Amino acid sequence: MSRSALVFLLLVATAAAVPRFRQLLPNPKAGPADGLRCPNLGHANCKTGKNTVNQFGADFRAADFKYTVEFCNKDSDGDGVSNGAELGDPCCAFARGGQPLRSTDLSHPGESDKMPANVTHRTCPEGAQAPNETPADPNATPDTTIAPGTTGNAGAGNPVCFPAAALVTLASGKQMQMSKLQVGDRVLVAPNTYSTVYMFTHALPDARHSFVQLATAAGAKVTLTRGHYIYASGELKRASDVKTGETLTLANGETSAVVRIGHVEQTGLYNPQTLHGDIVVDGVRASTYTEILDSGVAHALLSVLRAYNAAFGLSSGVWRHGADGVLW
Repeated sequence: MSRSALVFLLLVATAAAVPRFRQLLPNPKAGPADGLRCPNLGHANCKTGKNTVNQFGADFRAADFKYTVEFCNKDSDGDGVSNGAELGDPCCAFARGGQPLRSTDLSHPGESDKMPANVTHRTCPEGAQAPNETPADPNATPDTTIAPGTTGNAGAGNPVCFPAAALVTLASGKQMQMSKLQVGDRVLVAPNTYSTVYMFTHALPDARHSFVQLATAAGAKVTLTRGHYIYASGELKRASDVKTGETLTLANGETSAVVRIGHVEQTGLYNPQTLHGDIVVDGVRASTYTEILDSGVAHALLSVLRAYNAAFGLSSGVWRHGADGVLW
């Protein structure tokens, strides 16, 4: 297979493996029939989603890919209509966990020249709940702990990752924070087994996020978002589905029962991909895959990237900063 063909497949696989950012916005399946002619809202290239991120994309990235009331009310393309209104959500109901007002007569929130002629539905109707009337932001930090044996809502709405301070173990035996890990580093993935990090599907260093925290009887405490897969009682489960009494697999291969489930707010979102498919984080074995795709499907899709790495080597400049901006 030629290098150019591999690059093409690499982009396709990456686009399929990273989160569909459209799913985080109102009316994610809207198309031309609904007034939304462009599928790639965050990029200047409407058809392919490649190259320059437009102002809407930049604003969404600045909001850590959260559709908040503030982001909903922003007018990214400067056409006098808010992002939410252009996407059918003038009351920012979707930002509060509800349904947008409209699913048709939409317009592109990143291109001012994509406005349809009919703009009569562009404001929140009288009597509807206005954005500033909402009692609480949906991204507000919940209570400090969750009762043992329950999963609560920790990490809801976040991408699926580990925090910046999470620890991995290098082949040298040295422990390193996730935020300092580099493409090409070899990390512990199972007892006495190390694998190369070949890309990051997320690498967002700054904002704070909610995470599930699972504490074991052996003293290990792993922190990850609720949709990240972890080995619990011998099965791959979302962190939010793990219950007290189930066992986690430790770095040495032994298991230890979960004695407490809570959540914390920490900084950063990182998800390194290893050639192996697993990774030991905070002394506990987890998968590098998430609820976005079945782990088997994700591993198959990313085989293209592994093949590219084997053929042409690693490109830290491309893959260290995450695939967050690819085709959304």
